[in-house]
Amino acid sequence: MKILHTADWHLGQNFYCFDRTNEYIDFFRQLKGIVAEEQPDALVISGDIFDTAVPSNAIVKLYNNELIDIVKNSPDMKIVVISGNHDSPSKLEVAESLWANFNVSIIGTLNKVDNCYNYDKLIVPVVHDNETIAYILAVPYIHASNYPPLGDSYADKVAGLYKLLLFRIADRPDNVPVIALGHLSVANADFSGHKVVKYSDNADDLMPIIGGVDSVTADVFDDALSYVALGHFHQAQHLGQENVRYAGSPIAVSFDEKYKHFVTIAEFNGADLKDVRLKEITPLKPLFDIADKAVPFEDAKKMVAALPNDLSAYLRVNVLVEGVNIPNMFEQISELTENKKVNLCLVRPVYPETEAKQSPFLVESVAHFKEMSPLDIANYVYKEKYSIEMPDELKKCFSLVINELSTEEGV
Repeated sequence: MKILHTADWHLGQNFYCFDRTNEYIDFFRQLKGIVAEEQPDALVISGDIFDTAVPSNAIVKLYNNELIDIVKNSPDMKIVVISGNHDSPSKLEVAESLWANFNVSIIGTLNKVDNCYNYDKLIVPVVHDNETIAYILAVPYIHASNYPPLGDSYADKVAGLYKLLLFRIADRPDNVPVIALGHLSVANADFSGHKVVKYSDNADDLMPIIGGVDSVTADVFDDALSYVALGHFHQAQHLGQENVRYAGSPIAVSFDEKYKHFVTIAEFNGADLKDVRLKEITPLKPLFDIADKAVPFEDAKKMVAALPNDLSAYLRVNVLVEGVNIPNMFEQISELTENKKVNLCLVRPVYPETEAKQSPFLVESVAHFKEMSPLDIANYVYKEKYSIEMPDELKKCFSLVINELSTEEGV
C-alpha cells in the first residue's frame, strides 16, 4: 500500500498582484509525473486547495481539469480531498456526488443527519479488486467552536474524534493501514513562513496566528494510526514520529518560504509504515532577495542592475534606510528591472533601530489575546511588516474606524 500526501496548494493566489497560473500548471505537470512514476494507491490532499473561499471560475476550472486528467491517467487510484481553513467547505463539496463517480472523495465539513453527526462520511475505504486495502479518516478543518463535544478541551475533542472514527472500523483486519487526514496546528512544528505568538515562558510553546490560536500536541493522534497526513504549515516535516507529517506546500506563498517544497510518498507493509520519501517540486519561478541582510539603497540598485536579464524570479529588495526616508524607491528599482524577467514584488525599507529581530508577540493565554485591543494588534502587525512604528496619524484613523464600528454594533 502506497500513498502520495500533499497539501496547501493555495490555488488562485496572486503573489504581489502577479498571476501564478503558469506556476500551478507546472506544479500539476510535476505532480502527474510523480503519480505516473510512483503509482500510489491513493492521493490524499490535506486542505487549503484554494487560497480563498471564493476562488475565481478560471482557477476552479483549472483545478477540475487537472484533477480529471489525474483520474484519467490513474483510474484505480483513490483520491481524497479535505477542506482547509482557506477553503469554503460548501463550495468544495458542491460536486462531491459527481466526483464520487471518478473515485474521488471530497470532504468539506462534518455535517449532521437527523441532528446526529455524520461520522461515517469521514471514513473513506481504499478498495482494490473488491478488497479494502486501507482506511482513510478524512477529517477536514473544523473550527474549535464547531467540534463535536467529545471532550472538554480542544485537544481532547480532536483526540476524541479520531478515536471515535477508529472505533467505528474496529473490526478491520490487523494488516490494513489506517491513514488519518487533518488540517490543523500541531505544537512544536516548524512554523516557518507563519507568524507565531508566544503564550508562555516555555520557548517550545508556540502557536500560529494564521488559522487561529488553537493547537494540539502530536500525542492526540492514536497509536493505532499508521500515518497522519497533515496540512496547514508549509514546510515539509515530521513531528517527532516519522508517521505524523506535514506535507508542506508545493509552491511558496511568501518570501519567508524560501526552503525547498515537496510532496510526500508513504509506503506501508501491512498496517506498519515501511518508508517515507520526499519528492521535490521544482519552482517555476523561485523567490529571490537582494539582499538577505538589508543594504544601502545605492548598493541595492547596483545589485539589481547586475541581475541576469534572463533570471525568472520574484524579487524582494531589502534597503537599509538611515536618516531621511528615500522617496520613490520602488519606482527607481522598477526602472532597473524593465528589461529583465524578474517580477519586482517589494522594496522593503529596513531601519537600523528595528533591524534586529522583533521580540515575539507576547501573549500569556488565549483569554489574554482576546482581551488585547485591536490597535495593539494592528500596531504589532504594522511593525512586523514595515519595521517601523505605526504613524500617529494612521493610529488616529484606525482608532476612529474602531470607534465607529463599536458604535454601530452597540459595543
